[in-house]
Amino acid sequence: MSQPAAAPLAYRPRTPYLVDGLGIPKALLVDLFVRRVYMEGESTLSSLQEALKLSHPVLSDIFHQLRRQKLVEVLGMIGEDYRFVLSEAGREFAIDRLNITQYAGAAPVSLREYTQAVCAQAASPAVSRERLREVFADLVVTESLVEQLGPALVSQKALFLYGPTGNGKTSLAERLVRIYDDLIVVPYALEVDSQIILVYDPVIHRR
Repeated sequence: MSQPAAAPLAYRPRTPYLVDGLGIPKALLVDLFVRRVYMEGESTLSSLQEALKLSHPVLSDIFHQLRRQKLVEVLGMIGEDYRFVLSEAGREFAIDRLNITQYAGAAPVSLREYTQAVCAQAASPAVSRERLREVFADLVVTESLVEQLGPALVSQKALFLYGPTGNGKTSLAERLVRIYDDLIVVPYALEVDSQIILVYDPVIHRR
């Protein structure tokens, strides 16, 4: 079954180049940095940029802070990039941070930015009888059901499918999502009150 081309993204995340521009506590970023270096053993700013999804200037800021605090030791350079490990004090600090959480993946976004992204990506699908018949082309559905589902989808309210086991609720739900042919962006994680909440699910989301 053919589907229309996906619409362009309604929201594109910005790339902050200053720690203050991230909208999350710097202490949380420092914790994330040292946990990641602890897990990698030996790191570079480039490897951390890939793992933590942070810009080079932000990582450089944190790196030089940790270097001044003698929590990292520089092993050498790869071109213009630093090779470094945690110092003994840095490893102790990282272990303490790991006792709080094991998370050492992509940096979270702020609740404010997440809210902005959700609002900017509010769905507005084009619902018509023809489109509904198309998404249900591989099912046998009655015209009366199409007439009920159309207004329900247009309302943009919650939709509750009910009935006995085996009457096709799951099949309907799986095909209803075909109405939403646009792409949305979701963060890897969200920061709320210095806590990290995972959002990205590799089973559902694509990178």
